[in-house]
Amino acid sequence: MDYVKRLALAQLLFWPLISISTAKSSVGGYQDHGRATLSGSITGSACAIDTNSQDQSLNLGVISAAEIQQFGHGSETPFAIKLINCTLVSSSKTQPNWSYFSVTFDGNYIDGDLFGLDGDARGFGLYIKDEYGNSALPGQAMPAGIIDAGSIVLNYRLRLQKDNNSLQAGSYHTVIRYQLEYY
Repeated sequence: MDYVKRLALAQLLFWPLISISTAKSSVGGYQDHGRATLSGSITGSACAIDTNSQDQSLNLGVISAAEIQQFGHGSETPFAIKLINCTLVSSSKTQPNWSYFSVTFDGNYIDGDLFGLDGDARGFGLYIKDEYGNSALPGQAMPAGIIDAGSIVLNYRLRLQKDNNSLQAGSYHTVIRYQLEYY
């Protein structure tokens, strides 16, 4: 996979910051001046990540330890990653055109297939799956998807799931990073 294009969480290769200032002028003793600050990105990838998908905060609400003990997991919460401005043509003349992408979720993990949580609560982790039922394993690429020109919405579901430890009630939080690879 020499042609894999890696993108970080924000999928931004460049964060150019351009400042434009008007020239100071003095007309009749008055001076006008101002500034416009612009930012953006130029990506060398097949798609860009929609700004609403880059940094998401999900609140799973209050779940009783008894529910997780009884069913082995909590209810599922949906989330999506929207890819925009997808193109199949590589920006590099030496690279082949893009056909596929894969997503890798990463963060703390427990039991090999659950994402770990920080906080006072114990005895469970976070389970993520895609709309086809494929499980996201920490640090491992999910099955490849086909790139379509335009926009692509990647739908996922997550839930709290019991691990092999004793349950302990309390608050929890975590950060899950994702990375997209195009080839």
